[in-house]
Amino acid sequence: MVTCQYCGLEFEKFQQKSNHIRWNHLNINRQAFKEKMSKSSLDKYEKIYGVWVEEEVKCSNIKCINKTIARYKSNGSKTSGKKENYYCSVECSHYSQPTISKETREKISEKIKDAWNRGVYNDSSFNSHNNNYYFTSKGERKMLSDLKEFLPDYDWTSGGRIFLGKMQFSRDAYSNKHKICVEYDGVWHFKDIKGQLLEKQKKDKGLEQWCVENNYRLVRIEEGHYNFEILKEAILSNEQIIKIGKSY
Repeated sequence: MVTCQYCGLEFEKFQQKSNHIRWNHLNINRQAFKEKMSKSSLDKYEKIYGVWVEEEVKCSNIKCINKTIARYKSNGSKTSGKKENYYCSVECSHYSQPTISKETREKISEKIKDAWNRGVYNDSSFNSHNNNYYFTSKGERKMLSDLKEFLPDYDWTSGGRIFLGKMQFSRDAYSNKHKICVEYDGVWHFKDIKGQLLEKQKKDKGLEQWCVENNYRLVRIEEGHYNFEILKEAILSNEQIIKIGKSY
């Protein structure tokens, strides 16, 4: 038996205790993480990935008069520095994307509604008009942003298209450089919403099979259990498939 040093609960296996601590007691914020790094490690990290710079800039949407904060890393050997565009809101960034006519938007909306009702929301046919558009949740975007910010050496990206037989998949985040996929699983992966659960679970298992066959590692994290430090630990481990959450 092993005992949790924080609350005294006992577990039969050390791994059970470790998971308990990760899910219930781990609360490391960015400042605490920086404070734990030794001065030499921090200097080395900043030399490679740069130091944070913040400056006030005008929103890149030409029709917006607001200002926003440009936050980027500079003076590092592996940083690209300041981006070309910064936006004050999600609405402004979307407004600056290639325009779609009102009629096309209405057609897309009707196809999405129909796909939900038929339980095939993941079917890419409703989105075939423009492969540059990839529908993501706020949690997925936050996760991808954290991955790019704190593990930039992985060259993270999202979307894309892979195949397993006739099934097609897009991935929430993946690194071809280190051969790893990360999935942010919302409630529709666990509950039957509009009759889509069986199709969603079939695709989840298909992605796991694709990762095994192509020697990719896979980390799944349930919405509501997202913690970047826990996710980072899973990414840096050697296990091929890791699932973080209580619903798996």
